[in-house]
Amino acid sequence: MKNLILLLLIACNLCAFSEPKEFPHKTYKIIVKNNLSADENFTLTGRTLIDNDYTIAIKDKDFYTIKTAKRELYKSRMGSYFLNFSNKDHSISVTGECFADLTLNFGGVRTENSSFKICYKG
Repeated sequence: MKNLILLLLIACNLCAFSEPKEFPHKTYKIIVKNNLSADENFTLTGRTLIDNDYTIAIKDKDFYTIKTAKRELYKSRMGSYFLNFSNKDHSISVTGECFADLTLNFGGVRTENSSFKICYKG
């Protein structure tokens, strides 16, 4: 995921601006600002995902949104995640959801897989 975000930052020809060195706690959305139109951002996001071996599950050209297919967490076979991209004029926003693919059984009581937003907990 870090490579994808880095690639987006490089590919978008960002304007120079100052950003804080640390993200605020519980940040769940990344917004990449650029000088491209929503249509250009939509195409850029799709190409970048495909170039990085992501599978696109849903793409909506009317609302300029892309959702990736579930993908296993790196180095962990106990979870998966997907990413949501919303493309607008001059920005791309990224959010994600993670799934804990772990089912436990305690004396007949079974826990189901849980999902949660991917966020920075620093």
